[in-house]
Amino acid sequence: MRDIDKTREQLIDELVQLRKLTKTLKTNNDNLSTAINRVTDAFSALDNNWKIIYVNKNAEKLYHKSKEELAGKYFWDVFPKTKNRTMMYNLIQESMDFQINLSKEITNVNNEKWFEVRTFPSNDGVSIFSTEITERKLIEQELKHSHELFRKAFNLSPSPMSITSIDDGTIIQANEIFLETFGYNREEINSLSILNLYFNPEQRNKLIKELFHNGYYKNIEMELKVKSGNKKIVLLSANLIRFNCKLCVLETAHDITHIKQAEFEQRRLQARLDSLNLVGQMAAGIGHEIRNPMTTVRGFLQLFSANETDSEKKGYYEIMIEELDRANSIITEFLSLAKDRVVELQPTSLNSIIGTLFPLLKSDAVKEDNAIVFNKGDIPNIPLNEKEIQQLVINLVRNAIEASPPSGVITLSTYVSENEVVLSVEDEGIGIPAEVIDKLGTPFVTTKDNGIGLGISVCYSIAHKHNAKIDVKTGSTGTTFYVRFKIPQTQIKQVS
Repeated sequence: MRDIDKTREQLIDELVQLRKLTKTLKTNNDNLSTAINRVTDAFSALDNNWKIIYVNKNAEKLYHKSKEELAGKYFWDVFPKTKNRTMMYNLIQESMDFQINLSKEITNVNNEKWFEVRTFPSNDGVSIFSTEITERKLIEQELKHSHELFRKAFNLSPSPMSITSIDDGTIIQANEIFLETFGYNREEINSLSILNLYFNPEQRNKLIKELFHNGYYKNIEMELKVKSGNKKIVLLSANLIRFNCKLCVLETAHDITHIKQAEFEQRRLQARLDSLNLVGQMAAGIGHEIRNPMTTVRGFLQLFSANETDSEKKGYYEIMIEELDRANSIITEFLSLAKDRVVELQPTSLNSIIGTLFPLLKSDAVKEDNAIVFNKGDIPNIPLNEKEIQQLVINLVRNAIEASPPSGVITLSTYVSENEVVLSVEDEGIGIPAEVIDKLGTPFVTTKDNGIGLGISVCYSIAHKHNAKIDVKTGSTGTTFYVRFKIPQTQIKQVS
C-alpha cells in the first residue's frame, strides 16, 4: 500500500512538472512565434520532404495565403512554376544537400520585385528568410546608370578631362582628348602625375588650396606643358569628388591656345595697322605741300634739260628728275596708307586684273633675267577695288623679282580654298630672315639695301581694306605670299 501511495505521489509530481514544462514550452513557442513574426523578413520553415511547417506573417503576405492555408502544403504547390522556381529549387536543394548556408538574389514572378533569399539547413529541414531588396536594387541600377552616364560624358567630352589624386596628383583616369592634347599614351599616363604638366608645380598647390576653400574652381587660365615641352594655354575648372572611396579632383582643361594665338595675331595686326594709319595721316597732311614745290622744281628741270646742249649737264638734269620722280612715288605710297581714304569695292575678276597687268609684270621680270608664270584658277568674281589690287599685285611681284636670283621663276596662282579666293606669289629667293618675318607690314621694315619698307606695308593696308588676310611661307628655297579674300556668303553655295 505504501508503495502504491508513493508511486501515486511520484506520478502527481511528474504531472505537475509536465504541466509546468508544457506551459514553459508554450510560452517559449509563443515568444519564438512573436519574435519570428516581428522579423521584417518573410520566414518559412520546411521539413525534409519540402512541406511547410511554419510561416510568419510576412511570409503570409509574400505568398498571399494565410498560415492555415500554407501549413502542411508542399512548397511547390505554393511557389509558382516559373523560371524563378528553378532558381529557388536549386538554392534550397543545394543548401539541404550540402548542409551549408546560402544566399541569392531572386525576382518574383513578374520581375517586379527583388528578394534576397537566405537558407539555413538543419537535420530536420531548412529555414528560409526572404528580404525584399527592390528599393536597394533600384538604387543600385540608378547608380550603375549614373556611372555609365558619367563614363560616357567623361570619355566623349570634347575637352581634356582627368581624375587625379588630391595628395600627389597621380592621374587615375584621363579621357582620350586629354591624351591627344598633351601627347601621352595610355600606358604613360598611368604612371604620370598631373604636376608633370605644370611649368611651376607651386601653381598646382595654389589651385588645391582654392579647391579646399571653395569646393571648386572655374576657368582659371593656366599655361601647361605637353610631352614635347611645348606650351598649351588652358582654362582649368575642377570639383572635389569621391572616386574609389578616395577624395579626388575631377578637372576639365579647355584648350584656348588657338584663341590666344589669334588674339596675339590680332593685336600685332592692329599695331601694324595703327602704324600704317599714322604714316598715312602724316602723309595726307604734308604730301600735297611737298608735291607742289616738287612739281615746280621738276618743271624747271625739264625746261633746263630741254635747252641744255652740254650732254654732261643734261645727264645731271635727268638724274635730278629721276630722283624727284622717286621721291614722288614714295609720297604716293605714303598717301595710299591713309586710313580715311574711301575704297569702293565692286564684283571684279581677280584673274582679269592680273591678266591686264601681266605684260607689265613680265617686262619687269625679263629686265632682271627672271621668268614669270601665271596659273589661272577657276575663281568667282569678288568685291575688289581694281586700282588697289593692281598696286598690291605690282608690289608683291616686284618684291619677288628683287628677291629671286638670275633665271629665277616667279609664280602667280589663283584658286579657291575653304570659301576663300587665294592669290599666291611665289619666288625662288633665299627666304626672309626670322627676325624680319614677324615685323612684315610694319612701315620702314625692309631687307633691301635701297628700300624704304613701304611696299609690303601698302599691301597689308590694301588687304585690310578688302577684309583679306596675308599669310607668308618662307624658307631657304623661296618665299610665298598668300592673299586670302573671303567669298561673300551669298556666293559660297554657288561656288561649292
